[in-house]
Amino acid sequence: MNIIILYKTYIFILTFASYWEKLAQECNPKKFKIQAMLVNVLSSLPGFIIIFVAVAYGVAGLQNALAALPAWVLTGLSAAGGMMTAVGFGILLSMIWNKEICVFYFVGFILCKSLNLSSLGIAVIGASIALTLFFIDKRMLDMKKSLAAEGPKETNAVDDEEDFF
Repeated sequence: MNIIILYKTYIFILTFASYWEKLAQECNPKKFKIQAMLVNVLSSLPGFIIIFVAVAYGVAGLQNALAALPAWVLTGLSAAGGMMTAVGFGILLSMIWNKEICVFYFVGFILCKSLNLSSLGIAVIGASIALTLFFIDKRMLDMKKSLAAEGPKETNAVDDEEDFF
């Protein structure tokens, strides 16, 4: 299973990301669609081969194939499989990281390590904080729109100066 994850989701598909961005900028959906279908077919190939071998040769055949592999291959696949979650999270974080959300990352880390909360618990807390901030921002925008709809009020320079200080 680790080889499918390693091959399909990270190495193979992510190699085309910059090329697909270029196709999107060129507004070439036909070429993009053909490439996406081709990559999906090719990325399914390792899973197909493993399942075919499993059905054709049974469990004993798979065990013999795994026994024939050198120990360093199994160790490498095990290490790669263990890192996939961290690599995926790192890729996601590199795409969305900015100064405004870094506090949520560190608060989530502290909640996980200090309070031993599960990922689901942290996600629920994060979603409730995000919804609260969203509704606060929405309320502020609605107030600004209603004030703008009322129109400018007439003031003199002295009032403006007093409001400034």
